[in-house]
Amino acid sequence: MITFITSTEYQAFVGCSPSDLPSDWSRVAQRASELIYEAAFMNWTIPATTAEVPTAIKDATCAQVEYWLEEVGEGLDRLQPSSDTYTNVGGVIMNRQPKVLAPRAKRFLFMEGYLNRDVYPTGLKETYLTNDGEPV
Repeated sequence: MITFITSTEYQAFVGCSPSDLPSDWSRVAQRASELIYEAAFMNWTIPATTAEVPTAIKDATCAQVEYWLEEVGEGLDRLQPSSDTYTNVGGVIMNRQPKVLAPRAKRFLFMEGYLNRDVYPTGLKETYLTNDGEPV
C-alpha cells in the first residue's frame, strides 16, 4: 500500500519545518495511511501513486499524523482495536474503547462522504438504524 502523504505535504498542512519531523517519519505516515484506509476503504480505491490520492484522504492522513505527534501518541492505535464497542447496561450505551481516529481526520472523511452513514464526526455511532441506514 502506498503512503498517502509526503513529508512536504504534511509540513504544509501543519506549518512545520523538516527538522520538526520525527526521525521515523516514513513509518508514522505509513501507519496513518493504513488507519485512514481502514476508516474509508468502502468508498474509494487506492490509487497507484501518492499524487492521485484525493485531497480529503490526504488531509485526513495529515490530521491523523498531527494528532499522534502532538496530542496522544501513536501507541493508542497499537494498544486498542480501532472499532467502537458498545455495551448496553440497563439501557445506557457506553463506549468501552478509546477512539484511534483523530477527530479532525473524521471530519475530513465525513464531509467528503468517505465514512459510512452510521459513523458521525463526533465519534458517536447510532446503535439502531432503519433499513435504509437512517437513525431511529
